Amino acid sequence: MKNVSRVRKTVFIVDDQPVYSGILKNDIEDNFTTVKEFSNGEDCLASMDQNPDIVVLDFELDDGRGKVMNGIEVLMKIKEDYPDVEVVMLSGHDDVNIATTSIKFGANDYVVKNESAIINVKNKIRNIVRRMEVLRELAEVNVLKKKIGGAVAIGVTVSLIVNLLS
Repeated sequence: MKNVSRVRKTVFIVDDQPVYSGILKNDIEDNFTTVKEFSNGEDCLASMDQNPDIVVLDFELDDGRGKVMNGIEVLMKIKEDYPDVEVVMLSGHDDVNIATTSIKFGANDYVVKNESAIINVKNKIRNIVRRMEVLRELAEVNVLKKKIGGAVAIGVTVSLIVNLLS
């Protein structure tokens, strides 16, 4: 079985604060993660064909160009079109209603932008990647089980045919 921890993951960061987004990118980008930044949800959605594994999405988005989608609207669109993409919501508000709504619409988790937010986001991403790796390994084990089961069935069938022909 191949080492799935070496499979490169792509993370999209959607935040209208370029300094915060840049700090987050620098902190989570490593040899196994590609990070792309977007200042609004529309640009993120237009790039979803790049198949990100995880989207870190700010709740309040205002890129200064006028009316843009908020984080919940972007979350709903991502989950509608790309249900397997994991989304971690970010917000400057420690608001249980925003957190609950985010989870309700498919966010994996909710992180409040405070002094420990960067560490929390990094840990959330690490946990999501680990879960993805475990699920992938389980899928590979199930494929092997089916192949072994099929090989055993073929062996038994060949043995029966040989016995009948003898």
